[in-house]
Parts: sequence; C-alpha cells; structure tokens
Amino acid sequence: MRSSEKITGKTVLFINTGGKKKYFTIEKAKKLGAKVILLNATPNYSKQHIDAYIEADTYNHDEACSKLNRFCKQNPEYMPDGAITFWEDDVPLLGRICEDLKLPGNSYETSLITRNKFEMRNRLAKTGLGNPRFALIKSPKTLRQAIENVGFPAVMKPAWGSDSEFVVYVNNEKEAKVTLRYLLANCNEQFNPIFKYNNGLFLFEEYMDGLEVSVECYAQYGIPHVIGINEKQPIELPYFVEYGDIAPARIDDITAQQIGKLAESAIIALGVRDSLAHIEIKVTPDGPKIVEVGSRMGGDDIYHNVKHVWGVDMVEMGLKIAFGMHVDTKPCPPKDRIICRYFIPKHSGIVSSIQKEKQQLKNKDLVHLELTKDVGDAVLVPPEGFDHAGWVVVRGKTYQQAETLLERIMRNIDINVTKFRRDSTLGKTSREHVLDTASIVRSQIMEASRLAKLRSANLSDMRSMRIGILSNSPAGESVRQILDEYGYKTELIDVSQMPLPIRKIQDANFHFVLNLCETDPNSPMLSAHIAALLEMLQLPFCGSSSATISATLDKINVKKMLDYHDIPTPNWDFIEEIGEEINPNLQFPLMVKPARADDFYGIATCSVVTNERELKSRLKTIVQDMRQPALIEEYIEGDEIDACVIGNGDEAEVLPLIRSVFDKMPKGHWHIYTSELMTDKYQDVLKTIRVEKPAKIPQKLNKLVSEIALDMFSIFSCRDFAEIEMRIDKNGNPFVLEINPNPGIEPTDFFTSAAKLAGYGYGELVESIIWSAVEWYKQDTPLLSAT
Repeated sequence: MRSSEKITGKTVLFINTGGKKKYFTIEKAKKLGAKVILLNATPNYSKQHIDAYIEADTYNHDEACSKLNRFCKQNPEYMPDGAITFWEDDVPLLGRICEDLKLPGNSYETSLITRNKFEMRNRLAKTGLGNPRFALIKSPKTLRQAIENVGFPAVMKPAWGSDSEFVVYVNNEKEAKVTLRYLLANCNEQFNPIFKYNNGLFLFEEYMDGLEVSVECYAQYGIPHVIGINEKQPIELPYFVEYGDIAPARIDDITAQQIGKLAESAIIALGVRDSLAHIEIKVTPDGPKIVEVGSRMGGDDIYHNVKHVWGVDMVEMGLKIAFGMHVDTKPCPPKDRIICRYFIPKHSGIVSSIQKEKQQLKNKDLVHLELTKDVGDAVLVPPEGFDHAGWVVVRGKTYQQAETLLERIMRNIDINVTKFRRDSTLGKTSREHVLDTASIVRSQIMEASRLAKLRSANLSDMRSMRIGILSNSPAGESVRQILDEYGYKTELIDVSQMPLPIRKIQDANFHFVLNLCETDPNSPMLSAHIAALLEMLQLPFCGSSSATISATLDKINVKKMLDYHDIPTPNWDFIEEIGEEINPNLQFPLMVKPARADDFYGIATCSVVTNERELKSRLKTIVQDMRQPALIEEYIEGDEIDACVIGNGDEAEVLPLIRSVFDKMPKGHWHIYTSELMTDKYQDVLKTIRVEKPAKIPQKLNKLVSEIALDMFSIFSCRDFAEIEMRIDKNGNPFVLEINPNPGIEPTDFFTSAAKLAGYGYGELVESIIWSAVEWYKQDTPLLSAT
C-alpha cells in the first residue's frame, strides 16, 4: 500500500481521549474521513466526533479487552482497521489489543518495555547502547546498595510514571533518603492511576549532565526513521519539570547524526516495529545517552513543532501506520524556528485570574496557545505536583525573532496563582524536609480548588465542570439523562454495589457531586455513609451533611428534637428491648414502626394496633425479628401532607403542598401508606388514595404547614432540598411524622411533582438543587490567602 491510499472510510479504535489537550487528534482523524471508536472510562468527548463508544477502565486491561471483544462481536460493522493512542499510559493496552485483533502495531512486550523504565534500562544495557549506571530500589536497604553502585549525583524516579512526575535530582545520601520517603508516600493511584503498576519500585540512576533533546521518530516494518530533533530548554533542579522546547535543536551536524543514530538503534533494540516514537537523549561530555524511549507521539507542543518545522503531520502519520498503509513521508528542511514555553507558576496554589491582551494574540506567527487551567483550578508545582497552566508556541525565521515574539506574548498573558496557606495545619506540624509535607499540602490545595471553582462559578461554568451522580435508584439515570441534555459533563456511579466503589469515586476527579443516595432496607445508613465519604474525600456535594442524614434516620432522635423545639408531633414512646415499660398515657390506636428505617420499610397494615395483644405482637416483630428499637406513637386519623423545601437560608422555598386523602380506602385498611401498597397485589387499593396536587386546604393551614416545614429544615440543618411528612387531624391540626433530608427526585416522586406545580421543569429542578448547593459553598469561609 502506498501513502496515496486514503484514510476515508477506515475505522480506527482510539484508546483514551487523553483529555482536552489531546482532542485535536480525534478531530484530525474525523477530518481525514475515518470512523472513530472510542475506548475510554468516561464519554468525555463530543458525540459528533465519535461513531461508537466503549466504556471501560483503560487501567484494567482485562476489562477493556473483554468489553472491546464483546463490542466487536455485537457490532461487526465497526471492526477496527487499526488502533492508536496518544496517551502514554495506554501504550501497553494498545500493544495487547493490536496482538489480540492482529492489527498493525508493536507487540505487548515492546509496549511494556517502553513504559517500564527499569525494563527499558535493562534491555538497553544488554545492547551496549548509551545508558547511564542504574539500579532498582524499593526500600532503604536497596537504596544503600544503589548508592554504592551508582554514586552521586543521581536521579530518582518511579519505574512507571508519566511526564516528569516524581523525577528528582539528589546529591547526597540524606537527600536520597528523604526523596525515597517522598516517592513512597506520593507515587500512588490517588495522584495518578498509572502508579497502580509501579508496585513501589523506583530507579536510582546516574545523573547525566548536558543538553537534553527529544527525537521525534516513527518505525514501520521494524525500520526506524528520524523526523526531527527538538531542544529541551534548561530545567531547574532538583526537579525535571519541562520549561519549553526549541525546534530545530541548536546542534551541529555531527552531533545531530550521533543523536539520530542512537535513537534509531534504541528503536530497534526495544523492538519498536510499527508506531510513532519519542526519544529523550542527553548530550553528555561522553557523547549522547538515552534518557527514555516512548513508543508514541510526544506530548503537548511536539505535534505543532514537527508540523511547522519539518512539515510532517504526526497524527496523520500515526493513523496510516496503524492502518498498515505504507508511509513514505520525507521531512522537509526546517522551514521556521519554533520556540515553546510553558506557563509554570513559582508556587502551588489556585488560579485566581487569567488576563489576556487579545490584540497581541492576533499574530500570524503565534502557532498555538493552550491554557490548561481555568479560574479556580489548582496548579501544583514541585514538590506538591508537576503541573503547568499551559503553553505557547511561536515561530520566526530566526531563533531571535521567535524569542522576541514569545516574550512579548507571554508578557500579555497574566495567569495569577494565589499561593495556598493553611497555618492551622502546616504551621503546627514539624517536618524534616519540604518533601515530607507534599502530600498534605496537595490534598489541601485540591480541596480549596474545588471550593474556589464553585465560589467563582456561574451556571455555564457548572456545565463545563465534571459532575458526579451517586445513586442507588433509577433517579440517578433520570438525572444523568436530563443533565446530559443540558450540556453537563456527568458520570453516574451506582453506590448500591458492595463494597462501595470508593476508589472509583476517588479516581473520577469530580468537581461536584449530586448525592442522590436514598435509604435502603438492607443498609439503612447507606445514605449517611455516602455523605460521610464525600466529606472525607473533600468533595463538594448537594444535599444534607452526614450528620443531618444520620440524625433524621433515627426516628427516636427526631421525636426528641421535635419535643425540644415544641414542634407538634403525635404523643410517643419507644422501647429497645421486650419488657420495657411503655408510657401508659398513650391512647389506642397506636402506630408501631422500626426506629431506624425509611421508605415504608417495616410499615404494614398491622403496624396500627388497637389493643395490648396486637401491640405486643408488633413489638416482638420489630425488636426481635427486625432487631431494631420500636417507636410507638398515637395514630392520627386524617389526611397526610408532604411539604417539600428547596434552597437554603433566606432563599429556602416551600413548594406547593401535596395532600393524600384516604377516605375512599376499603375497609380493613388503615389510612396510611404501607409497604404492602407498593406491591402489585394492592395496586387497586393504592389507587383509592386521592392525591391532591396542589393540596386543597385552607390558606391559614397552608401557611402554618409551610412555616413548620421551614422550621424543620432549619432545626435539622438540612441543605438544598428536603421533604417533611405531616398528618392533619379532624380539627385541622398538623402533626409532624418524619423528615427526609434526601428525598427521591425521580420524575414520579412527590418532590418532583411539587416542583412541577411551582413551575420547575425537571431539568430546572435538578439545576436549582445544584445551584442551591453552589450558593451554600460560596458562603463558606475562604481557604486561601495571598502571600
């Protein structure tokens, strides 16, 4: 096949979008006419650019391959002609898929070697190619051995990693010991999922002094080809955060030939046969030596550098290699001089403002401007993290011309990062070294960042944030669908599964969470546990706190609070064990129900008792069979009112009331909602309950019920939304029965019906709950201070 063969009509499997800064790769594939299948953990890309989507965790290779094979069997029209990734973490998965589907690409073994730095070093050492001294470390004991074998200065880094994360220069044994503690404490899946493969393994290797370059290459049929050489701008030790690039590299022809030859030899030695390649090399006094070899395209600015200097589109080239098309592209002599510079703040913190002089950015020689952070985002620089806020790429006919333009543009882009300080924590903690506090500070900055984004957010900002929906009912899917229609970026997580998907929630990096978890008969405290989990993970969420949910799930506690605040409620008592004395002043009929249950659980026709015998029987069922305390309260004959509240503080609003009238129920059924009525057998009885939407009650009673509802909302410190149930006796007196701080919001639920009566569409209701939560967080005490 020749390169004149068209990509149009071919099907490519993209493994991972690679996030916002890699979206252009998918757009390029679509522009070339390819059909795109996306294999990714979340559908975080515009549907107009994706022909099919397979949801799978790309860090779980067995799961990803299984779901892909199932998809291919069920959709043979989408059988991929090739597979590709532009995200380095997924290079091993790409290798496995290419082997499984017999597609052009590198072997699984090669893919692993080019991601595992220790295995790469081993292979290069066997071939005698330019390689520093190195050793594997995983404990203080192996560190001492490595120091003896390698010496100082040295570089310590994880065997598996991304970019320049946790690559640290050390100059003596004390620094090496501190750095090992730092690596062991921070190289985990919470920081980056790639570290799930690291298993506490780190490299200790000779520091190579000299100019660093990256060689952009490709291999096809096992034959390596060099496209061009970029020069890495100097870094600031002890970290290796990249500062920028210059293309082409300012080196002489002999050095360029030595570098090119070493790069090609490394590609052959590591078995790279069919892929793009990105090789980092140090030009040392002893000649070129290899830093790392990646069997994929270089990140960030590399695509633009190569395209504008050597006239090669590496995305198109990568797709052709993936499809098995012969590539005969020849790099052009350098057309321009390109300089890239990253926006790297001097300290970790939160972006408080971004200002750009738009007129200065309308320059034809501005090749690319990428801002990767928004106001409210955290920017973590060493030692807390390895972020930047974006980069700018410019061109010129000379290096000086490009540098002059770059400086002018960067002066007209002001990214203000507010330094994070929390003296109450760090000021009281004695640490030997700044590296020891890195994980603490990082956690605090991420917490502050989420809150800062909410505090500066408007509705359109919220729609661009990553929203998690935690649910154990059909409401989760209903909410997900409506928010997707409104343009939100959502992910639904089922929290009914056991064990709880804590890691999945942690790894999702949500900006905000909708907590739609309701109580469950098998796990009555689940809704409170989910709220507590979100609080522990420092994730902003809608709905009440874990303390409020826990308090309201305990009906005995609720009754005590009602009595304390003089809120009318039926006379009551409780027992925890059979034989305990019950208030003799209580009048039959009595309602007997479990003290820690919700949603009609434990409520049946026999829950209303009329004599001592029935009372003892029901108490035995609850205390001995259900193993719960029993709440006993006087039965109030009358209608039931549901008062739904939305909002917070002075903005809290009581939605139109809903009344349930039981006067048409057949004999033998008490005038209450029971678990029996929710079954198919009793649907005819359920239909005899007349539900008035809105409640047809006197205005005076309507006002009184609404005031009680607002009092309940405040007393129990509810947030964002809640539902209060009351009974109205024959004299028109209201009695509070229960409060639900996390009511259901399925389209058929009472809360949703009440909102509809107030003029809320379903999407407007959900957005109002979200916005109420955002406004609540905006009123919280700021966590940041400038220094």
